[in-house]
Amino acid sequence: MMARRNIVFGAILGAAVVMLLPSTATAEYINVYPGPDAEWNYLYDFGDVEVGSSGVMIFQIENDATAGSDLTVDNVYIEEAGAFTITDAPSFPARVAPGESIYVEVAFAPGAEGLFEGVMRILSDASNIPPGTNIPYGLQGMGTVFEPPPDELMQDVLDAYADGIADGSIVGLGTGRAAASHLRVFGNMLDAADDLIAAGDFEGACAQLDHAVVKSDGTPGPPDFIGGPGVPALNAILVDVMNALGC
Repeated sequence: MMARRNIVFGAILGAAVVMLLPSTATAEYINVYPGPDAEWNYLYDFGDVEVGSSGVMIFQIENDATAGSDLTVDNVYIEEAGAFTITDAPSFPARVAPGESIYVEVAFAPGAEGLFEGVMRILSDASNIPPGTNIPYGLQGMGTVFEPPPDELMQDVLDAYADGIADGSIVGLGTGRAAASHLRVFGNMLDAADDLIAAGDFEGACAQLDHAVVKSDGTPGPPDFIGGPGVPALNAILVDVMNALGC
């Protein structure tokens, strides 16, 4: 009689280890959590991952300790790799002795917001996996965009304004004492907007920020209070704050 080779699957997400199948030599099937559907499909969820970063899951492929012979894993691959890629794996084919394991690292790196889905396949000569040796392992994850709260963005504005004055990239416009006065008044607008945001008065903050943009946008019309090479970057953050407030 041909010796039975039993394959056990697990997943490691971050530092937590989740065994997905008890080591059962008599099993005629694998009991994976999350469980398979009627067609023996499995699903592994990477959860929410910020666009531009990545989440990693490590799959453990173990040969049952009581198996009668080595397990051969011929290949592990991602179908139509896109947001999901294998970032670390042994050379294939890989022989796994009874009680031993190999590990495959899969990364999820979304390039946009929304749900991403993929399929990983594990090819082996395991004898306890119905209906065959090539089962699809579903992968999914949600690409998200982190949106800093308005108060954090407003602090970025205040920091950028202070830094610009310190390094000379933001200066007051006007002649004589007017330049220093405009610089101070513009700073007062920003401080007022910050206080209004802290108080939950977003409408009032929007009015202050809109006035600040008008006085620094470099367009014809009301004379600007400030100028210099650091002003466009400051205005970009001001617009971010206004968008976050729903102005």
